[in-house]
Amino acid sequence: MKSRIIYGLLIFLSIILFYSNANAKSYAWVIDSSKAYKLDVASNKIIQTITLKEEFESSVVLQDWEDAIVADVGNNLLFVIYDRGTFMGQGVKVYNLKDLSFKKDLAITSNDPDFNLPKIIAPPVGNKFYVIWWDESKAVNFEGGETYSVYDKTTLNKISDLPSFPINLYRHYMFSSNGSKIYSIDVDTNEIKVYDSITLQLLETISIASIWGTPMYAKVVESETTFLGTGDKLLFSENLKNIETDPNNVKYFVYYFGTKTISNKIAIPGVSEKALSPDGSKIIANEIAYIYRSPQVVSEVKFLNKIHIYDIASGQRIKYFDLNDKYKGVGIMGISPDSFKLYLAGAPPQTDISTLIVIDLKDTLSIVAEIPIGGWLIFFDE
Repeated sequence: MKSRIIYGLLIFLSIILFYSNANAKSYAWVIDSSKAYKLDVASNKIIQTITLKEEFESSVVLQDWEDAIVADVGNNLLFVIYDRGTFMGQGVKVYNLKDLSFKKDLAITSNDPDFNLPKIIAPPVGNKFYVIWWDESKAVNFEGGETYSVYDKTTLNKISDLPSFPINLYRHYMFSSNGSKIYSIDVDTNEIKVYDSITLQLLETISIASIWGTPMYAKVVESETTFLGTGDKLLFSENLKNIETDPNNVKYFVYYFGTKTISNKIAIPGVSEKALSPDGSKIIANEIAYIYRSPQVVSEVKFLNKIHIYDIASGQRIKYFDLNDKYKGVGIMGISPDSFKLYLAGAPPQTDISTLIVIDLKDTLSIVAEIPIGGWLIFFDE
């Protein structure tokens, strides 16, 4: 099956869902531009293939995948943002998560001049979800078109429009591992605001000013996920230096929401995309290089096909893979919700045929499967 390789920085799939039934069997959809493959997570076997509607393909050109495809595993819903046509705006369609059958078009047309909307917020608890979109009929001089619509998960009908939305959608926000809270993280103000997922009421504001070292040059939320790992853990990084020309001194660490404490800080050399295992025990680093068009403008992100696995408790690298002999364009696709398997995407050097590379994180730290498919991963249980 010929398919494009999924390139892009920080491609770790935010549709890795940790809010699940412990007794259920785990599967994943691997979705590319034309087909969806149902992966049995335990056996690493593809057990079903579905031909997709064109909306799945068009959605990916609108914005990052984490906004274009959103899953609500608790209610068996998959939301897909699609392009209505050139200069015609975007809409939202809803599918059954487990068989990808069509359920409903929400009949909105979003024409955001900044291309940030629409966004879908689907709490895994409660019976409501939110579509934030741009209503061109309300906008004056390209301002004021933001619309905050509330929908019923059962009927998929609109309930109402909110006058405003309490959560800053332009900062990192993610659900707690049990789905009951939404965390909004702002490293500039050193605050994490905690909201109730059902009522959207502010429950708590946590200061994270004390977690950083000095001298502080840059601080980053590294976790690219919609759901936090078990026990609510979040990966941060900090670069401790005075000015830009000083050598980088980057450290990575995990913040534990339950205790409001942090892990040991780990120095990981070089530049890489990072992923935190859902159980909070490992950091996966995928080496990259920036190609600059000018001193301040990055023209390309080059994947170096080298994977490092770090143990957070010891701060040590426990495994290294140099995949250049077999693959190009290697990116992190996701980690299974139980933290047992790492999924990478790559392609043999002589072709553009995508391959899903599966690494055992639990026992052997070795490659256990290489499957000739590519796409986005969406984990769910049955």
